Amino acid sequence: MKKKIISLLTTSIILTMVLGSSALAVTHPYSSKDHSFSSSWQAADSGTDWVIEYGFDKFLIDEDYAHTLHNSLHHTATVTNANGSYSDDAGAGNWAKVDITHSGATVSYSIQY
Repeated sequence: MKKKIISLLTTSIILTMVLGSSALAVTHPYSSKDHSFSSSWQAADSGTDWVIEYGFDKFLIDEDYAHTLHNSLHHTATVTNANGSYSDDAGAGNWAKVDITHSGATVSYSIQY
């Protein structure tokens, strides 16, 4: 009996390491392709338990941003521009926020949970 429990736990740990949290991950990607960077703009999308607000802000400095919230799951906000990819994660019910200096002609934004 003890060997069966140890074997089951070992299998469970190995599966968790191999599959990781990404096995059930959902990503909602967005792009700036229909927007210009000559003035500030914001877009948003949401589902039953999540929301993403993303855009471009000219206040003080030119910034690309993504702010995400998931009511019941850990989640990650990501912004990718010519400077690289940046992310922030937060637990259920908390905002994940990425605000970075704007760079490039196209910017990508996403929420993953």
